[in-house]
Amino acid sequence: MKKPEQIGPYTLIAPLGKPPHGRTWLASAGHEESKLALKLARPKDAAGRARILYEMALAGSFNHPNIVRLYECGEAEGVLWLTSEFVPGPRRALTLANFRQLLLALVHVHANDVVHAGIEPGNL
Repeated sequence: MKKPEQIGPYTLIAPLGKPPHGRTWLASAGHEESKLALKLARPKDAAGRARILYEMALAGSFNHPNIVRLYECGEAEGVLWLTSEFVPGPRRALTLANFRQLLLALVHVHANDVVHAGIEPGNL
């Protein structure tokens, strides 16, 4: 995906990670100093668009200290975008301490009748 300078009201600053995670950008809203993560998706068809919007709405419904907070989603020029809390710093290795945080987050998700199918180190 070619790097646009602007998606909706957000200005893209720098990519976060390498492909396939290169579709997530560090961004800012207008002239604000606050930074957020902006994930981009270009669905191939109506079914893919519906699935992405459903997953975005579902993920945005969670409120837990061990789950990244999602803010809003939208669409601009055929590209779906999702804004979330930006958590700075390198990805952490899985340790006993953060494994407990992961389990608490999964308990919260499962208590809401959702099964997370993408548990991997890059999602921690």
